[in-house]
Amino acid sequence: MMMSGFALMIVGSLMTLLSSLFGIIIGIAFITTGFFITHSLTSSSVGAENKQAKAHASSLYLLFYYMGSSIVGSAGGWFWLHGGWSAIVGLTVFLSLIGIFLAVYTSHAKAH
Repeated sequence: MMMSGFALMIVGSLMTLLSSLFGIIIGIAFITTGFFITHSLTSSSVGAENKQAKAHASSLYLLFYYMGSSIVGSAGGWFWLHGGWSAIVGLTVFLSLIGIFLAVYTSHAKAH
């Protein structure tokens, strides 16, 4: 399910490059849906994976969530300045691919 959320974000991001307003709106809806799928799954799994110190784990998750959002949001300005919207889409796709890799890696690590 996590990878479905990332895939939706990738497809949605690419759809925002279309010239059709309808396609762009659907793309934004895909990005939003994909984001909330991955965020809710990740947030809920933090508590489920940690049998002890759940509050600390949740706090650390939120710390890194907001810190990452601030850093990537600021870095996005550089991408916008140097490449416009296409660069922002590239950044979003790249980060989503990293998310897919981490989801696959952690699911394999848990299986072994």
